[in-house]
Amino acid sequence: MSEQGTTVLLIDDDPDISWMISRFLARSGFTVTLCANGNDAIEVLRNRDFNFVISDIQLPGINGIAVLEWIKANKPDIRVIIMTAYGAVTIKQISMGKGAILYLEKPIDPSLIIEVLKNEIKNGEEKLFKGTACDIELLEYIQFLLLTRKKVKLQLSSDGSDALIYFEYGKVVHAEYGNYKGIDAFYEIIKTFEHGSFITTPIHASPEVTIEKPGEFLLFEAARIKDEVTFGAGDENDEELEFDIFK
Repeated sequence: MSEQGTTVLLIDDDPDISWMISRFLARSGFTVTLCANGNDAIEVLRNRDFNFVISDIQLPGINGIAVLEWIKANKPDIRVIIMTAYGAVTIKQISMGKGAILYLEKPIDPSLIIEVLKNEIKNGEEKLFKGTACDIELLEYIQFLLLTRKKVKLQLSSDGSDALIYFEYGKVVHAEYGNYKGIDAFYEIIKTFEHGSFITTPIHASPEVTIEKPGEFLLFEAARIKDEVTFGAGDENDEELEFDIFK
């Protein structure tokens, strides 16, 4: 495979960036298809095959991470580059952990993208990342989903257990885990799911709203609970001794 005949799906809702990158790619011999919406991109991917996908994180419809997840679940041979104007270590870890071959922060140097694509073509399957595990803490990913303000469902699996967390417009609105629902389920998930796999999917609406607390409160309380699970709540004798001292 050479640049001639190599197909690229470019997903970005900024027309200036799309025009700039696609122009450089076309001049280098790549065949480029443009898309400005995450949901539309999935429909295009269902019906067509591409060698590469270059996607922004923040998109109308589902976000770029959800597009990446769909690709790895349904067309894992497509190689994906993630780009964003909102750079963060957490987002980079998520992107690379879920199988992106490159993470770029805007402003983008198109020549770098072209160089990466040429190297991928040259090296072929040797550099293709096929893993689906993501080495990142659950709380960090929850924080990322809150920041995207999308309506999504986070499905978690670990050691035969499954759980669900629903997000709408920057809030956690519902959670389910075993016999737990609502905020109790959310906190049990934080305590229980130390490893495993997860995937996000877009939703029209949560099946119910059982959580009213702000996202910042949930993150703070969840971090406290996780610390207690990790480091322990302290020795009962120590607490009793402290009480005796301050009588």
